Amino acid sequence: MNFGKTVFYGFLIWLILYLIGFFLLTFVPGTKEVIILIITILLVYSFSRIVINEKNMFKIGVTWFVVSLALNLVLMLVGVTSYYSVWSTLMVYFILIAEPSIIKYLSR
Repeated sequence: MNFGKTVFYGFLIWLILYLIGFFLLTFVPGTKEVIILIITILLVYSFSRIVINEKNMFKIGVTWFVVSLALNLVLMLVGVTSYYSVWSTLMVYFILIAEPSIIKYLSR
């Protein structure tokens, strides 16, 4: 898979999670972290299945992490405050990096 497609998938993951997180903040603010982590696992699983034939899934996960981190930093520089707690954000980043490799390993 080319690099542009990997970055595009990373952007889609970030955008979907951001929009769902905004929706959850409005309607279920107390449990948004747990729900967003479950949605992240399912979303990354779905995108990992799309690119399962790649040799280096860790590289794809790191690319998705860098895209998400860069977009979050841009929003922070613009002045948009994060509506996630620190542990939730770190868990999402860990899932973005680790899950594609785990999916590849378990699909053998």
